[in-house]
Amino acid sequence: MTSPAACVRLPGGSSRQVIIVVDGENVRSRLISARETARLMGLPDEYRLPKNYNEAYHLTGDGVAVDVVRHLAHHIFEPLLGIGQEATCAEADDEAAAA
Repeated sequence: MTSPAACVRLPGGSSRQVIIVVDGENVRSRLISARETARLMGLPDEYRLPKNYNEAYHLTGDGVAVDVVRHLAHHIFEPLLGIGQEATCAEADDEAAAA
């Protein structure tokens, strides 16, 4: 998959997500694969998923993408709460000293 996904699974919604494939005049749909959901969540292809489709699908649907949460925390939540600035200043000092 090369484009972002809005959500792998919605609470209260269907636990099976469909991908629409458009190829010229042909339009079809298919279920997203367990491996595709793992990739959307940032798991490497080497990560071993359960063999059962439902188990693998729910594993990734119930998780959080750590890199996304870290980015949101650093760029939105910490500045709003006024925390994390000390670390940012310390990192800048370290980079300046290394240069």
